[in-house]
Amino acid sequence: NIGTLSLKLNKNQLLKQAGLPRPPTDDGQDTHEEKEVEPTPQFIARQTATSLRRIGLAIHNHHSAYRQMPPTAHLGKDLPPERRLSWRVSILPFLEEPELYEKFKHDEPWDSEHNRQLIELMPQVYQAPGGAAGPGMTHYLAVRGDGAILAPPQEWRQGGNMSMGTRIASIADGLSNTLAVV
Repeated sequence: NIGTLSLKLNKNQLLKQAGLPRPPTDDGQDTHEEKEVEPTPQFIARQTATSLRRIGLAIHNHHSAYRQMPPTAHLGKDLPPERRLSWRVSILPFLEEPELYEKFKHDEPWDSEHNRQLIELMPQVYQAPGGAAGPGMTHYLAVRGDGAILAPPQEWRQGGNMSMGTRIASIADGLSNTLAVV
């Protein structure tokens, strides 16, 4: 059998990895500037779709593990909802980040001295390509409101201590017709 193999190699990058000097430029200069390339709209769209797919799969895997969707925020003792850790922390184990999940102090506010130090470790999946979100910020947000998949914990809605999140069976329009994260 005869096959074809096509490779695209970056000569300067290979030389750098091998520890070899770069050849001089046409004008005899020995310097080569690395130019930062702007991502194309097609690349941004593909990467965004990939990130949203991974986030959606993590939310679905959370449901498989706990029989409920993650709430918009963790239940936290004596913490107002806006100070609690978000759904993004809840799905970290399903984004192959269980060690980071374990590092968070779940009974402390998201902006506590300890938890704030972990913000810069958030996975790249939460950053939109070409976006300029600052540390701890994301471009991906949960859809909120009555009937949302990532709903507030029941204790907020009913005043009780129950923390049941949304179940797939209660999503009347089906998962393929319902937004969770935008």
